[in-house]
Amino acid sequence: MFCFPQAGGDSSAFSNWSQYLPACITVKGVDLPGHQRRFREPPFERMASLVQSLVRELRPSLTSPLALFGHSLGALIAFEFAREMLRNGLPKPSHLFVSSFPAPQLPQRNLNLHKLPPQLFRQRVWSLLPHHVASNEELLDIVLPALRADFVLVETYEYTPGAALDCPITAMGGAWDLNIRNVELRQWAQQTTSDFNLQLFPGKHEYLQDKPEPVLQFIGTTLQHSSLCNS
Repeated sequence: MFCFPQAGGDSSAFSNWSQYLPACITVKGVDLPGHQRRFREPPFERMASLVQSLVRELRPSLTSPLALFGHSLGALIAFEFAREMLRNGLPKPSHLFVSSFPAPQLPQRNLNLHKLPPQLFRQRVWSLLPHHVASNEELLDIVLPALRADFVLVETYEYTPGAALDCPITAMGGAWDLNIRNVELRQWAQQTTSDFNLQLFPGKHEYLQDKPEPVLQFIGTTLQHSSLCNS
């Protein structure tokens, strides 16, 4: 299962997931250029270019049965990654899990955080940063440009209508998330000709970070019946 992190995140968010999932599922967190171990690479600011690059890079691993998971911005990346796989004639994913992000065909909220001057941008995204990053000026110099690029990705995203995916989609979210409404999650159903499920968990936008065990148990149970565990 390839996992795409939220804005400013990296693969470390998924480092302990395997202990909660069936042995048949291998978790592979995806680091984007400009993030974590790839901090020396320039980050992408356009979704199409990013997913094209990621599919080329990961193509040797895209032949076996696989699932995709993405949280917040990662959900949008996972969705466009799945579309890019199909455009390249690769096998369809066994399942797409999208977490805490509105369906892509809905109008994007015009926040334009990426256009803010450096100090104001830093103030607005402060709550998104782990304490060890927010208190370290050297880390901030590395993290903030990548985080700004992530906001460019989502705030300049333009949905292109196309054929719906032919794989199950599960939209997930926090039951008390004030930013993402249930109706926005339900609209993901339009993006698949296969099964759709909406699953809510206790918590707000960061429900997954606060209490991951129930979420991962749900994912594991879902994938146990897929080609990942029956191939």
